[in-house]
Amino acid sequence: MAVNLARLNLVDIAKREDPSGVLAKRMAEVLNESNDVVKDMPMVAANAPFGQRVTMRSSIPSVAWSKINKGATRSKSSTKQQVDTIGMLVAMSEVDAKLKDVVLDFEAKRRSEDAAFLEAFAQAVALTIFYGNEVTEESGFTGLAPRMASLNTSSYVASYVKGHHASPSGSDTTSIYVCDWGESGVHGIYPPATVAGLGIENLGKIRVDDDASNPMSAYVTEYKWYVGLSVADPRHCARLANIDISQALSDTSTSLVKSLVEVFNGMASRSGMRRVAYCRREIVTAMWNQVFEKSNLAITIAEYLGEFRPFVHGVPLVACDQISANEGTSLS
Repeated sequence: MAVNLARLNLVDIAKREDPSGVLAKRMAEVLNESNDVVKDMPMVAANAPFGQRVTMRSSIPSVAWSKINKGATRSKSSTKQQVDTIGMLVAMSEVDAKLKDVVLDFEAKRRSEDAAFLEAFAQAVALTIFYGNEVTEESGFTGLAPRMASLNTSSYVASYVKGHHASPSGSDTTSIYVCDWGESGVHGIYPPATVAGLGIENLGKIRVDDDASNPMSAYVTEYKWYVGLSVADPRHCARLANIDISQALSDTSTSLVKSLVEVFNGMASRSGMRRVAYCRREIVTAMWNQVFEKSNLAITIAEYLGEFRPFVHGVPLVACDQISANEGTSLS
């Protein structure tokens, strides 16, 4: 019978041990990515069990000049509503109970899986923050890219979306996503009856089935994360799209900086919210290259989350590995 690769086995356990047989003090998490967007996103309890109902002003009343003995035309404002949904991300870890009888430091080795699951959850949530689409994955939530899927630089009641390169020449096309984090702008949501973040529950020793549907005992850990993305005001998120990565890295001009500043100016005032721009590592490198342009006063270097990063007009540019290097057809 084939070994169930979804459960820890003796080989997996052995690869976590130091020569004395106990859990290695250090494990190089070489698969970890940089996805600070998950740390940055503030979490707010939703106003419904599985979503946030957002109410927005869609029109304002009309007003007119008047004079004595002349009345006023009746008018009113209008509103619209949208529902930002919450997804449920789950996973399960099972370890054959018999392993406890034959390996040292069993519980510590079992718990060492938590760090790996945490990274897997963080990568999945970060990917969904940018590209999640309920049309193709109804169990998840809708991210930023589907909300800003076409260029829009003329309306100040919607998200500002600008194309940087008019005709990206290669397949390495990406975007910079800008968020004003806050309850009145962009934030994460979770069901009001739960708590924010990844839930880890040790279910203990329970009966499960093996690959042949025969009963066996296993120590089981369940992981759950209820999370969604809500945009309370679309003017507080923006996208600089159609960035050709190769061109950006070789460009010695300040065109990318100018495009990003234009995006900032097309957004609503921050109003006390925290504005952060997210992009691929290559775009951060392109901005670092601009630091060496003495004429470029728009970029500064400062510390953010313990690392020195480029800031454009006071906005940190943060690398996120889940942002695609091939976003496909250019926005129009």
